[in-house]
Amino acid sequence: KKKLLSVMYRYIHEPKSGLLAGILFGEKSALDDKMERDFRTVGLMHIVVLSGYNVSLVIQVFSKTLRFLPLAIRSALSVLAIAAFAILVGAGPTVIRASIMAVFIVLAGFTHRRYHITRALFIAGICMVIWNPKILYFDISFQLSFLATYGLIVFAPYFEKKFSFLPKSFAIRDSAIATISAQIIVMPLIIYSIGEFSLISPVVNVLVLFAVPMAMLFGFLTGVIGLISGALATVLSVVASYLLAYQLWIVSLFANIPFATIVFPKFHWLIMLFMYGLIAWWVINIQKTQHISESANV
Repeated sequence: KKKLLSVMYRYIHEPKSGLLAGILFGEKSALDDKMERDFRTVGLMHIVVLSGYNVSLVIQVFSKTLRFLPLAIRSALSVLAIAAFAILVGAGPTVIRASIMAVFIVLAGFTHRRYHITRALFIAGICMVIWNPKILYFDISFQLSFLATYGLIVFAPYFEKKFSFLPKSFAIRDSAIATISAQIIVMPLIIYSIGEFSLISPVVNVLVLFAVPMAMLFGFLTGVIGLISGALATVLSVVASYLLAYQLWIVSLFANIPFATIVFPKFHWLIMLFMYGLIAWWVINIQKTQHISESANV
């Protein structure tokens, strides 16, 4: 990892290289204080601190690249790639959770079984808590990662219909759905633990997320090819630099908007539980409606 980062820093200059180090390897320390604050203000820290989003991008690229191989070999290599990536980036709680779920996806494809994402999420969470019970209470990154993933599971189908008017190009609709679904369920924990919440996060995520996979790809290729060919790495770094510069420009632009973030005073944890009670009531109603709709269609 250090070797790849040194090559990337050689061809891609700051602050773009700091952002690349964050979205590829979770090197949050590569961001200066102002940049980190701006990312928090616009609700985009999840791309800098490694999350399931980053892991899923890596697995998708790897799986598509190996599509020509037999299923058994492709599945074995995919599991090895998941483990290697988790180790490479430091195996934090969010990466471990996403990696366990990714392994389940590979195994489901290999055994020709249906992948139950909710079951996979809870099995991954239970395994991690058994291994280290402290993360259940003391590790907010694990808590936010688990909740955000569950929010995507339960709310994404609901908002898919609500946001059908948004275009699918540049992942606009998918980014809006994912952001709203995740933010709803993590909001009580964020405002209780951190004391602030970004109002402009959905807009910024829609404008930025489509560029993240391409920036990761060209940035990673710059590091790998840079070990072999400086000329080709220079070409790749130009593309990566433009993509990274665009993301930084959007973040800087929206971070300076007045009242982009709401600051909350400290409140009792029972209020947070009450908020989650309201969200649980909403989820139950959504699931009931979906069940009635499915029964009617049958």
